[in-house]
Amino acid sequence: MKKPIITLLLSIAAIVSCTQKGTQPTAEELAARDSLALHIAVMPTTDCLPMYLAAECGIADSLGLDIRLHTYLAQMDVDTAIQAGHVTVAYSDLIRAIRMSDNTSVKAIMKGSTGMSLLAIKGKRVSKVHQMKERMVAISRLSISDYWCDAMLDSAYMLMEDVYRPQIHDIQLRTEMVRTGLIDAAILPEPYSQWMEFAGNNIIYTSPKHGPHLAAWIVKADSTLDTRRREQVRLMTEAYDIAARQMNEPRHRSRIRHILQAQYRIAPEAVDSIKIVCPAGAELPDSTALKEAVKFLQARERMPEHVETDSLIWNTFVRK
Repeated sequence: MKKPIITLLLSIAAIVSCTQKGTQPTAEELAARDSLALHIAVMPTTDCLPMYLAAECGIADSLGLDIRLHTYLAQMDVDTAIQAGHVTVAYSDLIRAIRMSDNTSVKAIMKGSTGMSLLAIKGKRVSKVHQMKERMVAISRLSISDYWCDAMLDSAYMLMEDVYRPQIHDIQLRTEMVRTGLIDAAILPEPYSQWMEFAGNNIIYTSPKHGPHLAAWIVKADSTLDTRRREQVRLMTEAYDIAARQMNEPRHRSRIRHILQAQYRIAPEAVDSIKIVCPAGAELPDSTALKEAVKFLQARERMPEHVETDSLIWNTFVRK
């Protein structure tokens, strides 16, 4: 038996022994427990609410799954986390997954469905897309928000050059810039778009419910994804599915309110006005959405040359 495996088994035995004796674990034992847990990169969007709920209300624990959630406010930071191996699973989108695949082995295992909306700040007297000409729209470039900015312009027969697109990667900063009137408009995900509408700003475009759903959960599919990690990822999708189905139950209402305030930093007075549309649960990413992501990157001339997208969607963990 190889030495690293022996060390791993000894670490597990130490943790179990410590738990049975009721003593406090040492720093080394806590570090070992942390290394054995499944690390997941999340963002404060509606799609990630089930994952927060699964972690906080014991759903993951009930499945024997130890998870660590790492909250990031910018998709570029999520990219860095999964590429560096700090996390095994990450909430991202198909556009970024394709580009990441150029130098990192990632697979899309589960889709997201968070809505994206264009909000114009109050006082600008902007209520139609065509009125956005020569205004600034905050986005994150080459990502889901950039895609929907293009779609918005297409809906009004406008050109890409008709609006300015400053890159504001941090979604909470983007929200704050709308709230304080520092930008003309921004593309925001749920639940921030609802919060800003509650604050008096105008939603003038929303991504259609039928998609394409470009958001996706991705996994780092290299040699570190061994049998044990694969089982953890499978259990993660199961925990997510359970939490998504339970989200609207009254027993979780106060917990979700707490998550929205503590993790999403939504103002307490606005939390009760937000109507959470529950994600569908654990479902495979849509091949149609993947084609849209490819089409978008090709139009921007940013499609990596050597990336094969046929195998990007992985049905190993989610079947439906």
